[in-house]
Amino acid sequence: MKYKVKIHDKMFEVEIENLDQRPILAHVDGYTYEIYPVEEKPEKSVKKEPSFPNNLSQTPKTTVNTTSSRSLDTVKSPIPGIVTSIEVIAGQEVNEGDPLCVIEAMKMKNTIRSPRQGVIKFIPIQVGKHVRHNEILFEFEGEIKTE
Repeated sequence: MKYKVKIHDKMFEVEIENLDQRPILAHVDGYTYEIYPVEEKPEKSVKKEPSFPNNLSQTPKTTVNTTSSRSLDTVKSPIPGIVTSIEVIAGQEVNEGDPLCVIEAMKMKNTIRSPRQGVIKFIPIQVGKHVRHNEILFEFEGEIKTE
């Protein structure tokens, strides 16, 4: 499938391969990119039907989650790339949404943010090193505090 995508006032033609395959492969200007979409789970209690503006067809929703993994003990890389900076140290307390590190992928810098409040226990990554998709970036100490 081919799509036209506008990014910062520049148009790109993007060819997407099989949407059921993971990672999804996207071809842009002679380069191939891996896309790891975040799979949203349907709500259990209420089933909502999608609504679309008039004259628009349904298009697949593919987004990259750059915040963290679903685990509450660790933060995993949502994309493969190079670690360009680490914003925290082991033993540091962080709040939900605080920047933890920056990963450069496809010439774009992606800030990885904390999924929860807690104390950083261990950082197995280093600046300048390549990380893989789902590789552990940070580990938290203890359990989540609930109020």
